[in-house]
Amino acid sequence: MKKQFLMPVFFTLVLFCSCDDGEVVQTENAAVNTDENHLKTVSATESVTFLKDFQQQQSTQKNANFNLTIDFQSIEQIDITDTDAKLTVVKAETGLDNVDSSILQIRINGELQTVLFNLIPEEGFNNKKTGKVIERYGEFSGAVVVTDLRGAVLNDFIYKSGNLLGEVKSPGPDPIPLNNVNVYPKPKITDIIFPYIKPGYRFRGEGSPTNYASMGVAFASYYATAMVNEIEKRITDKNLTPCQKAVLEKLKANKNVDIARMLARLGANSPYTLNITTGDFKEPATTRYTQKSPISRFDYTTIISNDYTDRTALSLAGNILHEVVHAYFFSLQDQVAAQGSSAPLTEFPALFEVYIQQKAPKGAWMTPDLQHKQMAETYVNAIAAALQEFQTGNSAATSIKQEYLDLAWGGLYKTPVFDQTFPEGSADRSRILNRLICEQQGIDTQNHGGERQYPLGSKCDDYIKSK
Repeated sequence: MKKQFLMPVFFTLVLFCSCDDGEVVQTENAAVNTDENHLKTVSATESVTFLKDFQQQQSTQKNANFNLTIDFQSIEQIDITDTDAKLTVVKAETGLDNVDSSILQIRINGELQTVLFNLIPEEGFNNKKTGKVIERYGEFSGAVVVTDLRGAVLNDFIYKSGNLLGEVKSPGPDPIPLNNVNVYPKPKITDIIFPYIKPGYRFRGEGSPTNYASMGVAFASYYATAMVNEIEKRITDKNLTPCQKAVLEKLKANKNVDIARMLARLGANSPYTLNITTGDFKEPATTRYTQKSPISRFDYTTIISNDYTDRTALSLAGNILHEVVHAYFFSLQDQVAAQGSSAPLTEFPALFEVYIQQKAPKGAWMTPDLQHKQMAETYVNAIAAALQEFQTGNSAATSIKQEYLDLAWGGLYKTPVFDQTFPEGSADRSRILNRLICEQQGIDTQNHGGERQYPLGSKCDDYIKSK
C-alpha cells in the first residue's frame, strides 16, 4: 500500500527577494568572488561512491522512511546560474505515490551537501514516471519537498503554474518525516500572502538563510534552465542565407549569454516552437503565427528580410534576438488565451504590455510607470548582454557597454516606455536611433542629430569571411 502524505497544519511563507537585472550584474560579481570557497562541484565519481555507501547502509538499517532506489546511469551535472560550480543530479525512486525525486549534491562552504528533491504535484497533475516533468515545468503546481536521503523534511517550496511562491516552514526545529507530510489539502489562496517570484529564479551565491535553502534555489534554477534549453531546441531555421544561419548559430552557442539564458532572464517558462526563415520583406524582420486560421498557438514563424543587404552582422543578431523575444511574448498571450482570453494581438508594443502585465512584480509600491521601467530594463539588459558577447566574444564581462544597451533599447522603439524614457529631442534618443541606423545600413550616421555613430559590426560578407 502506498504511503500517503499529511499536510502540516501551520506554516510560514518565506519570500526570497527576486532581483532585477541590474542586481544580477552585482550578483555575478559576488559569485565570482565567493565561488572558490562557497560552492564546489561534486565529481560524478565522488557522488557515486557516496551514494553506493549510503545504499549499503540503508540495506542494513530499518529507520528510513522509505527504501531509496538510485538510478546511477542518470547522473548528470547541471550549470547553476551565476557560478562556475555545477549541481550533480541523480534520479531516484522513493516508492511514494506520484512523487518525482532527484538526489542533488554540491559542496557549500567546503561541506558536502546531499539532499533529495521531491516534486509532489497537486491533485490532477500526475507526472509519475512520464519523463515530462521538465517539459511541463511551466505548468507545474504543487510542492517541491527537500528531504535528507532518509526522508526527513528540510524545506518545502510551493509552486503555482510554474511560479515559485516561496518557502513553507513548519513549526519547530525538528525535521518532519516525509511519510507524514502532504500537499493535500493544498494551501488556500488566502494563505498565499506574498507575490509570485518570477520563473527562472536564479542562484545568487550569497545571502541564503541556510545551506539547504541554497540548494532549493539551485534546484529552481536547474529546472528553469532545462525549460529554456528546451525552447532553444525548438528554434529551427529554413532557407536562411549563410550569414543569417551563422549569426543564429552563434547566438545559440554563446557561452555565457546565449538565447536560452537570455530567455531565462526574461522569465520564459513554457515551451513554444519558432521557425526562422527568410524572404522579401519591407521591415528587417517580423514574427507571426505560423498558421493564421485557425491560429497555431505556441507555433510561430520569424521572417528575416533579404532586403537589408548592407546591415552588419550585429544588426542582424539584434533583429533575431528581438524576434525570439517577440515570439516569447506571443507565448505569454497564448497562455492567457488557453484560459479563455480575447482575440490575439500581433504588434510588438501591444505584446510588450502583455509581458508587463504577466511578469512585472505586483504590490502597492509598484506604480504602472515603475512596472514599465523595470520590465523594459529586464528586456534591454537581457538582449544587450547577448549582443555584447556575440560581438566581442567576451563571456566574462560583468558590465554592458552603452552601444549594446542602445541597440537593445532600439527594439522598444515606438513603445510608450521608450517615448517616456527617451522623449523627442533628447540626446539619448538621438544616440539610440543613430546606433540603430548605422548598424542597419553599415555606415556612420548622424541622421537623428546628436553625435555621429559608427558601426561596430562588420557587413555580412566580411563576417562570413572572418569565420
